[in-house]
Amino acid sequence: MALSYKNYTCEEFENMRERLNNFEHEDDILQLEKDNIFLGVFALHDPLRPRVRQVVSYAHKGGMNVRIVSGDHLETVKALAIDAGVLPEEAVQDHVSAEVQRNYAMEAADFRNLVGGVEEIKGEDGEITFAPKNQQAFEQIIDTLKVLGRADARDKLLMVAGLAQMGKKVAVVGDGINDLAAFKVAHVSIAMGSGTSLAKNNSSMILATNDFEACMKAVMWGRNIYTNIRRFLQFQITANFSVLLVVIIGTVQLTESPFNAVQLLWINLIMDIFAALALATAPPLANVIRQKAISDDTPILSKVIWRQIYGITLWNVVVMSIIIFAGKTLFGLEYVGATQATDNTLEGLAKK
Repeated sequence: MALSYKNYTCEEFENMRERLNNFEHEDDILQLEKDNIFLGVFALHDPLRPRVRQVVSYAHKGGMNVRIVSGDHLETVKALAIDAGVLPEEAVQDHVSAEVQRNYAMEAADFRNLVGGVEEIKGEDGEITFAPKNQQAFEQIIDTLKVLGRADARDKLLMVAGLAQMGKKVAVVGDGINDLAAFKVAHVSIAMGSGTSLAKNNSSMILATNDFEACMKAVMWGRNIYTNIRRFLQFQITANFSVLLVVIIGTVQLTESPFNAVQLLWINLIMDIFAALALATAPPLANVIRQKAISDDTPILSKVIWRQIYGITLWNVVVMSIIIFAGKTLFGLEYVGATQATDNTLEGLAKK
């Protein structure tokens, strides 16, 4: 904000007001400000929260594409996006042409003109979806577009609807009533803790700290849940396959199971309680964000995990078979059948 002054008498000022139409138009105001004495400039700076740049970089490593849709002036949003690491600084330098810069940041009005606005599509089941009128033009510019300035609720809805039509998983962060339309179209809607109650009531989650880092923590915990499920299933399937094969082999060779009922219950007790708690409650590690995003057709157990299950199961069966069938020869261990071990234990208790 610039400050300047010029000395007028009251009569001169009133005459100027009448001549310049009460300063209603911008040209009239420029005439009033002509030949003023400059005093100085005041500027307000709203700094980013700590660690925002690191968090955005972390999101990019996790395969997430961060975009900013704001109602502020485009130059203001571009400066903010560069500080946050959303917009590459080399994309808006002076030697870069205006046409190339528009690929990364543009006014919302230009964006609407290119993609034709939003249209409603009614499906056969009566469900209404939203999509850009020119989806092809949207897909041509969206890969590099990072910033929209002078945007309103329609532009945010247009951005979210276009990405959803491309099959992308979209999360929207907002704080006002004008974000409700985008909230309904997005797969995940996140409301700021300082936002309106209507926005918070219609969101998937609420950021109590108003910090973008909390969004990344939510993503980490979400991916960690999937990882923990994989770990638990891998452990359970491996352990159960190992016990099952050992019981089958022992029954065929020794005409009885190597494990009695109590031993089998004890094995299941360890697997189903302690192992489940340990694997299901493991906190996320920093590298969990580097895992690929999960799609609807992604199997819970991948081919690599199945190979690990088969390999560890085979190892367990071989070790148990060696102990059962060659334990006395190799280690001086003598196998005692499950039935005999139970009888001996009962006889010992009876003698006592």
